[in-house]
Amino acid sequence: MIPLLLCLALPQVSSYSTSPLITQQTVQVQGKLICNGSAYFDAKVILFNNQLGRLQLKKRLSEAVKSSFENTLRPIFANMRLRVPLQLAETKPNNSGDFTVAWTGSNLVAITPIVNIYHRCHYQQTIKPIKICARVLSIQVPNDYVINNANGPNATYDIGTVNLNIKYTFELVDCIFGAYSS
Repeated sequence: MIPLLLCLALPQVSSYSTSPLITQQTVQVQGKLICNGSAYFDAKVILFNNQLGRLQLKKRLSEAVKSSFENTLRPIFANMRLRVPLQLAETKPNNSGDFTVAWTGSNLVAITPIVNIYHRCHYQQTIKPIKICARVLSIQVPNDYVINNANGPNATYDIGTVNLNIKYTFELVDCIFGAYSS
């Protein structure tokens, strides 16, 4: 009986990669960064998928927690709805402050892209000269700019010119990714 079930299941497994449920998705974002009226190129622009982070986090936790605490920690983490974005692509602005960041890949569900801009325009650090933290500006990419095709981006979301002097109310300070920016 078990060999028969395995034979019936194998075509399903082998056809997974060509399943119509898996779609090829593309997103592209461009913009220009300025600080003090001049082009700002000392930044890092990262494109994240804000949707799948929660699913991936659960998988990583379930694989990582293999100690005696597994039975006590897993229920706690499994019920948390943490949204940890997954990095899709990364770039740095050119000398003119212009950037373009793009990603193409396959997913079972539609991605929810966000662009994080890590910068130190008007950021006073407490520890010098080590660069530890950075200001972070997050911009949600509208779903209309997530293209479902295999030909690459044909619609670019232009965020325009972003003045990094402005302290936005939804801006954060990041000391994890911020440490890796230039």
